[in-house]
Amino acid sequence: AVGQNVITVSTLAFDENTETYTIIVNRSEPTLAWDGSREAYEGSGTADDPYLISNGAQLKYFADQINNVDPAGGKYMFANKYVKLTADIYLNDISNYDNWATEAPANNWTPIGDYATWQNCKAFSGTFDGDGHTIYGLYVNTTAQYAGFFNTTAFTSVTIKNLKFENAYVSGGNYTGGIVGRAVDTLILENCGFNGKVVSTGSYIGGLVGNYYGKADNTLTIKNTYAAGEVKGFWST
Repeated sequence: AVGQNVITVSTLAFDENTETYTIIVNRSEPTLAWDGSREAYEGSGTADDPYLISNGAQLKYFADQINNVDPAGGKYMFANKYVKLTADIYLNDISNYDNWATEAPANNWTPIGDYATWQNCKAFSGTFDGDGHTIYGLYVNTTAQYAGFFNTTAFTSVTIKNLKFENAYVSGGNYTGGIVGRAVDTLILENCGFNGKVVSTGSYIGGLVGNYYGKADNTLTIKNTYAAGEVKGFWST
């Protein structure tokens, strides 16, 4: 059963004295991968009351809030918003991870945002705090440009921090990165990690960010952050 289980074992020694041992076993629920559903999250998106995401369904809901927005009137809806993970998240069962290049897992993640054109761009533009948690089993397989966990970050100073990706596989066209496909304006990556594979038939490929574009007063800052694994493509970094 789930919880603390106590097992008592009695043994009979050669001198016929009985010795008793107590074994305590802690058991928890098995980790379940995201089932593709959506679920609303709590929070108002402020620094003191961030959007709180604890599972794949809530992460999908967050992504859809950006991907389904009408850019004509709502593309800045996540400007200066705060998002925080409250648990590790499994987007896929990772038991067959080594074969994902030829055998897709259940869930193909749709990158967050859409850099169709600058006028119609949909992008995350706030602070995404992993709070020390890990997203396992990110799988992106598309021929489109701007592939990654985030398609695009833009509009304001964007911070992604305290977040790791393990057993990740990202495949896309031009501007493909493990965490961000294309970063526009200011981006800060701090205390992040990406461990996995990034592949593309196009150009501008990176383990963390596929492509960065900023004006004179914009910066790309990468601090205490790493990418490990495999990057394949033209103009890879």
